[in-house]
Amino acid sequence: MKKPFFITAILFVAISNCIYAQNEINFDPQKPLFKFQNEQLTNESGLLRYAALTGYREGVKPVQGQFNVNFEGYNDDKAGTRRIYMYNLSIQDMLTHGLIKPSQILLEVKDPSKFRYDPKYGSEIEWLRKNGYCYELLLPIGALKGMYILDNEIQKAFNVWARWEKRNVKTWILVRTSSAEKFKASGGVPLKDPIHGIYQNVNIAWIGASLNEFGPTPFLDETGYKDLININLGVNLNTTHDFTVLRKALQKYDLDLKEESREKLMFVITEAIK
Repeated sequence: MKKPFFITAILFVAISNCIYAQNEINFDPQKPLFKFQNEQLTNESGLLRYAALTGYREGVKPVQGQFNVNFEGYNDDKAGTRRIYMYNLSIQDMLTHGLIKPSQILLEVKDPSKFRYDPKYGSEIEWLRKNGYCYELLLPIGALKGMYILDNEIQKAFNVWARWEKRNVKTWILVRTSSAEKFKASGGVPLKDPIHGIYQNVNIAWIGASLNEFGPTPFLDETGYKDLININLGVNLNTTHDFTVLRKALQKYDLDLKEESREKLMFVITEAIK
């Protein structure tokens, strides 16, 4: 996939007379990407709008909002416009706005490595320099109802179709291999440490919660165990998504992982065939 660079604009006077970009494309959360002439600042016709997409921009910080939302919106009441911007994100993150867990996303694309980062690719910042994008959309305030227009524009830019569907997908399932309770809690202060794979005096479901939060494969707990656990897997569940490594860490507690196909509601991103 070639990196797109495009700018579209609809203005109330001829484009060449109304809008111009700086010599460099500089994204700034404090001001629009373009400088406007005086008549545009008031936007009396209410038609002022543009969309801009570029590749990664050095020194531009991604938006980090509440609940991991990765975009922001700003209203200019004087001009009657709303500007939405997102910076240095993967295609997957642009489409999901940071609100959907990786384990809920199904990529039907030719090259998944261009859509989402995986620790096996090495440095995340180096990966983003090749596969990250910046996007900015400005519309009349009344034109942006919900997220449909924004999502539709992003999907068109990357030639993909994104939606929620029930699919049969590969699922990792946690099971017990014996009746022994090698992981039974002995009391103490509750501790959930996915970075070191340590769970003390907590429910076994927390193992799955960590893997579902960061891993690309859906996870189910089918142990049926209701008591609290003490487990030290010695594995970073935020970054280790290797099935064999996880199985080995669990097996010393008479736990295991199996792979089966299960029906789940997934956010499907499909690349259009050219």
